Amino acid sequence: MVQTTLRDYLQTTEDAISSGRISDALANCQHILTHFPEVLEAQRLLGEVYLAQGQLEEAQQTFDWVLTNDPENVIAYCSRALISERMSDYNTALDCYQQAYELSRGNSQIRQEFNQLSEKVGQQGFIFSRAGLARLYMRGDLLPQAIQEWETVLAMSPERLDARIGLLEAYWREGLYDRVERLATQILNEVPGCLKALLLLAHVILPQDALQAKELMLRAKALDPELVMAQELFSDLMVSHPKDPFLGLLKKAPGAFPETAATGENTSTETNGTTTTSPFSDPLMRWSSLDNIVEPHQDYQVVQEVLAHPARSQ
Repeated sequence: MVQTTLRDYLQTTEDAISSGRISDALANCQHILTHFPEVLEAQRLLGEVYLAQGQLEEAQQTFDWVLTNDPENVIAYCSRALISERMSDYNTALDCYQQAYELSRGNSQIRQEFNQLSEKVGQQGFIFSRAGLARLYMRGDLLPQAIQEWETVLAMSPERLDARIGLLEAYWREGLYDRVERLATQILNEVPGCLKALLLLAHVILPQDALQAKELMLRAKALDPELVMAQELFSDLMVSHPKDPFLGLLKKAPGAFPETAATGENTSTETNGTTTTSPFSDPLMRWSSLDNIVEPHQDYQVVQEVLAHPARSQ
């Protein structure tokens, strides 16, 4: 029996959404989630299917679940902004566009969406938030300044998971592993599926507790079987310390499952699925691929711009 990898299914599903074959995309999402129920990318694609169908409440709930476990997911923020805009919840839409832009490293299309909506509803144009400034500091390896900004954000809004995750990564990059262990443990007690917290805690505790580190990595792989986030987080470690014991935990076999006759049809590049259109389909296509969201770094230029203009408190 022919097997299809998880990555193949995800790509085929995204292609189906992009070409308007929403029924095929839904069938693929359901099949993937039957075998891999916690995969963040499959859940995000399911949210996009709901959005394309005009099922806004279902889409909102799905994207909120994704953002709870990965509060730095740029595409999920963009899609969440579209939902809020459709619901006339313009403040939430602007917040989501702002988050998406600050995470995307300067995507001009997202900033344009923010500016157009803010002008439409009579609000001020884009100004970097403190969280955005913290991210810029991190990209410039200005970690003490980033930590200070994250702590300021959390002093005003201690419930912000995205800020706690930002602070966690800043601690980790600064080598403050005791703080990483404490904060990651706190986060996981509240959000057991927070992917970045799982990965960073696994890394820092491996020397003391290899068994727990392996268990944390199993939980991380349930959410991200391809270890996409791990590959990004630990890319420098792979280069500087290729024999580090932790890297052994990043070895993976591509997720695969047997194809049934039905799924074989759905994953075919020449599907007979009906093309579904809705008033929500066209905006969705703008965010259908991460390649369209993440642009080349403009970080150092933007850092200078931000330092010259105080960030707003957010």
